Amino acid sequence: MKKVLKKRVLTAFLLIISLVVFGAFAGCNKNPDDQSSEGLSEGELSGGSEESDVATEGSISAYIYATEETKSAWTAAIQAFENETNVAVEAVIGEDVADKVRTDILAGMIPDVVFLPSWEGSGVTEALIADKALAELTGVEGLSGDINSYCQPYGDGKTYIAPVGKTVFGVWYNPAVVTEAPANIDALASYKAAEGSAVFTFAGKDADTLKGLFTAALLSVADTATADSLFGMDSAAWDDANVAAAIDMLAALSAEGIVLEDSYQYSQGDVYLALVGGEAAFGVLTDINGAKVEAAQTATIAAAENEEYTGATADEVNAAELKFLPLGTSYAQLGDLYIPVESANVELAKKFVSVVLASDMSALNGNTAEAGETYSYRAPLLSAEADKDFERTLVNTLTSMLYGDTDADAFVSRMKSVAEELKEFIIG
Repeated sequence: MKKVLKKRVLTAFLLIISLVVFGAFAGCNKNPDDQSSEGLSEGELSGGSEESDVATEGSISAYIYATEETKSAWTAAIQAFENETNVAVEAVIGEDVADKVRTDILAGMIPDVVFLPSWEGSGVTEALIADKALAELTGVEGLSGDINSYCQPYGDGKTYIAPVGKTVFGVWYNPAVVTEAPANIDALASYKAAEGSAVFTFAGKDADTLKGLFTAALLSVADTATADSLFGMDSAAWDDANVAAAIDMLAALSAEGIVLEDSYQYSQGDVYLALVGGEAAFGVLTDINGAKVEAAQTATIAAAENEEYTGATADEVNAAELKFLPLGTSYAQLGDLYIPVESANVELAKKFVSVVLASDMSALNGNTAEAGETYSYRAPLLSAEADKDFERTLVNTLTSMLYGDTDADAFVSRMKSVAEELKEFIIG
């Protein structure tokens, strides 16, 4: 159920409006007074009204980001909650749900529960965090595992965000090609690939995936506090001896014959195809299912257009089962499930969170990595755009180093400079 929004929550969304001026919400040009559900799905999963008006007694409202592939998982979780509590869920669900959250709150209404993935980019979650407008979730049944600074954004030891769904960034390999996998990045750099095969490849067209490789190297020698400092744009953190050791590990991957030459122009599908075909022993991937589909399509087209095509066939791609290479702590993107602090039904909303956590939400996972320990990072409050710039510079500079065009010292110097510039921009 929704209720009239109080001043402190409204403040968060006034901040969001100000961000529009600076381009943080490029593309979100809807009129705040427009209460339509354009761009969303049918507006409800069960119960409630399609127009998302004030909910009746005995119901809660849930605004859920979902794709066609993940919608059924949410349908099942909602049904489980309704069966257990006899409370109806007014669910607004779709890929544009962040716009609906924003416009409804600006209109003075507030959802009971919100789910937005960390990568969706609207800034809604960040603004609510900044305004301390999230209800505490500490003690909610089912909270475990990925509860760290990412889910405890105020450093007070209390949890405000429940992680639902995980996409692990990391290295994968084809067990039909690699019979003995290396245990760490040092071993990866010294791995002897088969003749005519490179050791390593990555998707240059989707270079953000390299953040997983960087994180694995970093957290093999440093703690998560150091990682928080680096991603938090603390330029002094780049002088840490452990950070230098991690950079040296990654620089070792630039030796001749390690990186597949064409990696800079690869998509994730190309990486998948290279691993199946034995062109490279290891590759960085996140979207395994999507990469597999793309690889099969690419192989089919290549075979049809070129009689001399010798790469992996579509049948070989479909039959292959890549394995995740655990290199220590892995970077993971998470989905954010939370309760606005001014919800009229906080306790019922907490029950909804616990039911979701107990449900099978594996459809939200970007891959099937058995990664063990994972690390997630939340950008400094209200600096989502600066954070993107920082990460873009990180992966671009790492790409340059993997090709031998940038050495470790130049890498550190570049990242320190960018961190100082962006921190100055944030602070003003």
